[in-house]
Amino acid sequence: PLEKLTLFNNRLNDMSIRELADVFSRKPELTPLEIELNDNLIGSEGCLSFVKLLSDSKCSAKKVDLSGNAGINNICAKELSDSLKNNSQIEKLWLCGTSITTEGWSEFEALVCNICTSGHTSSTMATFQSNHSLSSLGHFSFEKEALLSPQLLKYLKCNELKDKGQVARKKILWNHFNISHSARQDGLDELFGDDTEPLAHLPHVLSWLAKGDPHGNSKTCNLNFLEDEEKMR
Repeated sequence: PLEKLTLFNNRLNDMSIRELADVFSRKPELTPLEIELNDNLIGSEGCLSFVKLLSDSKCSAKKVDLSGNAGINNICAKELSDSLKNNSQIEKLWLCGTSITTEGWSEFEALVCNICTSGHTSSTMATFQSNHSLSSLGHFSFEKEALLSPQLLKYLKCNELKDKGQVARKKILWNHFNISHSARQDGLDELFGDDTEPLAHLPHVLSWLAKGDPHGNSKTCNLNFLEDEEKMR
């Protein structure tokens, strides 16, 4: 595929973007690795036409810049986040300078760690199957100053790691172990087995968790070793 397609600040409107998306949708594997569409006149209709392309697992793009398009709103945020559920290629989806609010950014939090609307995670398997590729929604200063939650920033930072198995382990430990006692017990029950077969899976779980030891010590398994927040900022 092409390395980069640069069309920023070209007064492209929804019709132009729809035609562009249609072209790449015919051969998604030939989509440019970087697509710069920032600072145009793209609204919700144009943005949504791009959703079909991004939802294709064959789409080869790794960075899409839609920043500076004020017509992109919370509805677009939801559709874009949904489109990345089956896309493990996109690493950067820049949306700074749009009309997305806290409500829209929360959709991406659900994407990268499968957070339910109640603020709780659903299950360890759902967390395991969440998106581990998306690592940026805008340039560094934007992410720090915008309405992105500390939780979302942490997950995006975690997704920068190359070892996606380690990413999944970290997210599961953060969300299913380092929480309230009752919720932690629910998470342990789910992993270790129910009362009919108590701790049946414990050896397998400990072996799996030990793989995430940052010191490479396979003989230890510390469920709290991932709580160094400063290293993830």
